[in-house]
Amino acid sequence: MRSKITLAGLLLLLPAFPAAAGVPGSITGLFGNDIGFFLAQSDLCQWHMDAKIHSTYESAFTRIGMTAAQQAEVWQDVATRRKIIEGLPAPAIARMKTECTPATQTRIENLLGS
Repeated sequence: MRSKITLAGLLLLLPAFPAAAGVPGSITGLFGNDIGFFLAQSDLCQWHMDAKIHSTYESAFTRIGMTAAQQAEVWQDVATRRKIIEGLPAPAIARMKTECTPATQTRIENLLGS
């Protein structure tokens, strides 16, 4: 849920940022955990949305003016979060699987298409 809110917020804010704007580190620090969760859930639910998730965020990062270093930091945070989530105990994974519904998948696909 948090990832969906973050993605929606990012996409809504894009027009407010000029392409050359400096993006504060406090903003970039928010993305890694959320994107990592998003990708891990896509894997868990077998939605096969990795390419679309990466494409959407990479485009958005460029549009809001993130530097290459900021983007690299975010993607490193993504890999770390994804690995942590994939290593969760079975009961936690089972709870995450409750979100593996067609309605959730459609909602996420719609957010990524925004």
